[in-house]
Amino acid sequence: MSEPVSSGGAAVMTGVLGVASLLPGINAAVLFGAFAGGVVFVLSAREMGWAERAVYLLISILVGVLCAHMVAGVIDSLLPQAVEVPDAAGALVSAAVAVRGLQWAIRRAQDPEALIKGVGNGRDA
Repeated sequence: MSEPVSSGGAAVMTGVLGVASLLPGINAAVLFGAFAGGVVFVLSAREMGWAERAVYLLISILVGVLCAHMVAGVIDSLLPQAVEVPDAAGALVSAAVAVRGLQWAIRRAQDPEALIKGVGNGRDA
């Protein structure tokens, strides 16, 4: 049996996404793709608390919506010509990767000396 908190949270998020997709200028497929990518991250990040996961979910959705078209174009350029990649797929990938990239940048910024030492030797410090 599922927890009431997670079921209630899922119901609220579904309602919010449904209402947001009705707003003009927002592609519903991109919004749901970004949400799915954010959920992939949140479910894999077991070491974080619920509040931190919620903040990262919102960041992930925002980045997914904003970068959907660009990431879909990158994926499209890597695949054969017969394959067309929708913006929703770009939203899913960018949302799932965004927070991991942000966490990597935060870890790198916490040790500036390693960043400076790693510039000239070609290694990932």
